[in-house]
Amino acid sequence: MSNFMKKEWNIVKHFKLFAAISLAIIVIGIAVLSFAGLNLGIEFAGGVELSVNFEDDNITQAQYEQTSKEVKDYLSSIGISAGEGQKISDGEIIDGVKFSYKNEINSQHVGDDVMNALFTMMEQGGSALSANEIELLKPYYSSGFDFASIKSLNELNADIEITPSIYFVGSSVSAKLLQTSLIALIVALVLILAYIIVRFRSLGSDNSFVGGLKSGLAAIIGLVHDVLIMFSFVLVAGWLFDLQITSTFVAAVVTIVAYSINNTIVVFDRIRDNRKRYGNTKINEEIVNKSIKEVFIRSLFTSLTTIFAILILTILGVSTLREFTLPILVGLIAGTYSSLFIAPCLWNIFNKDPKDKKPKQVQE
Repeated sequence: MSNFMKKEWNIVKHFKLFAAISLAIIVIGIAVLSFAGLNLGIEFAGGVELSVNFEDDNITQAQYEQTSKEVKDYLSSIGISAGEGQKISDGEIIDGVKFSYKNEINSQHVGDDVMNALFTMMEQGGSALSANEIELLKPYYSSGFDFASIKSLNELNADIEITPSIYFVGSSVSAKLLQTSLIALIVALVLILAYIIVRFRSLGSDNSFVGGLKSGLAAIIGLVHDVLIMFSFVLVAGWLFDLQITSTFVAAVVTIVAYSINNTIVVFDRIRDNRKRYGNTKINEEIVNKSIKEVFIRSLFTSLTTIFAILILTILGVSTLREFTLPILVGLIAGTYSSLFIAPCLWNIFNKDPKDKKPKQVQE
């Protein structure tokens, strides 16, 4: 490591390579988005989430697999396409199975009366529906659908008592949640930009608002880079492994934005200190390279300790936790990458005067 640190660094020179790597990842995400679309969770897409809980405390793996298939077939029989069941606990003893799905009942006009009718049909069977409840459900099913033939969940397996619960998010509510999330992210970026402008005015050649703005734009582009990398990862993971974009992803994005800007500020602080130290004896490119080199070990080790902690949570945690930890892992790597190889290089580009010539080196 010591020999590595003693070598001459020229990060700025290879900026196009670093940017190309990031761009390639983002392009992959765009390609997946174009043919696979967004795999939105129920909060953003709207729809119904069904939880099926086993009342018994000693459900075996074999019973879980059997009942999981029966519940999935049951949902299909009432016009709902369900994904794979998700165990609520791990190990040999299963506490429950959870099916999350989006179905045709995602209109903003769906009210509690419709949801109550659907719940009655699942819990007590189609024969328990009143004439009014059947009329409420008819618009969401094909013509001639036989409601009376639908059995209750508890008739699927006489040995296991099953309790259903329904969580519904209308399309108007989901659209509002998505809009609020985007606004929150934009407001956070604007506030960060304002902070960078005030703090790093002295980083510009004229020690003014413009100098701070250039630093702020470099930092914000780095943050947008991190968000796009995380988004690309979730798109690919959603396509391959059914990872959904939920409110936990929004929380992960905000977390990484805060984490990444901290790393970027550390690099910019060092650039500011080195500009004061070397004055006009070094051009900006040399100062940026030297500053990155001086904070590299600090940034790398700080990020690695956080990555290891999140990695343990990802490996040992429950599956629902991975919806948060996996994007966080990708964001941590992207944030460290951008704070060292993207944002400082952009600052150098924004503050580069093509008329400047490289000054004569002085002895440090």
